[in-house]
Amino acid sequence: MFKFIKIGPYSPTKNNLSKFESVKLLTQNKYNPPLDKDLIKDFQLDRESLAKIDFVLFSSLGRSTQSFEYLKNNYLNTEVKYRKTDLLKEIHFDISQDCTKESYEKEGSNEVRRIFIKQFINNNLLEKREQLIGRINLLNTELEELSKEYKNILCLSHTFFIKIYQIQNLNKYFLGNNPKLINKFIKQEKKIMEFFEISNSNKIL
Repeated sequence: MFKFIKIGPYSPTKNNLSKFESVKLLTQNKYNPPLDKDLIKDFQLDRESLAKIDFVLFSSLGRSTQSFEYLKNNYLNTEVKYRKTDLLKEIHFDISQDCTKESYEKEGSNEVRRIFIKQFINNNLLEKREQLIGRINLLNTELEELSKEYKNILCLSHTFFIKIYQIQNLNKYFLGNNPKLINKFIKQEKKIMEFFEISNSNKIL
C-alpha cells in the first residue's frame, strides 16, 4: 500500500519578489522557496499513520527534501528507508502565457488553477501529457518493485502531480484521449490539497 503526502508550506512574501512574480517563477520551476518553519507549527499530522511508514519516496525539489527531513525528525520511525526521485517532481507550466499581474491579484490561486486546467487540456504545459504518461508508468513500476519489500510506502510530492496521478490511476485513457476529464476533478474555485495532506494513491480528493 502506498499513500501520497503533499510537501510542506512556503511563504511567497519572504523574498524581494511580488507574490505574482514568486508564483510565476515557482510554476516555471525557476524559483525554489524553502520550507517555512514558522508555518509548520500550524499543521497537526497523523502521527500514528506516519509511524507505520517503512519507505519514503520524495521529490528532488529542495522544499520536498526539507519536508522529508521534518517528517523524519518528528513523525517517521527511526528505521524508515528513503530515496529521492525526479519521478515525483511537480508538473510545471507558465502562467504568464495566460495571466497578468492584475488578474492574479484579483483571482489569486483560482487563476493558477484555471490556467493549469486550460494548458493541460491544450497540451501546453511545460511537460506534455505524453511525457506525463511515461513518468507515471515509471513511477508505477518503481512502486511495484518497492512493494515487494515494503508494506507501507509514502510518496512526498506536489499538488498538481498528485492529482493528475490519481485521475490517471482511475482512468487509463485520461492523459491520452480524455484530458477534459480534468474538469470533473479539479475546480478552478476549489483548493486542491492542503500542505502535508495525506491521500491514498487512488482516492480523488
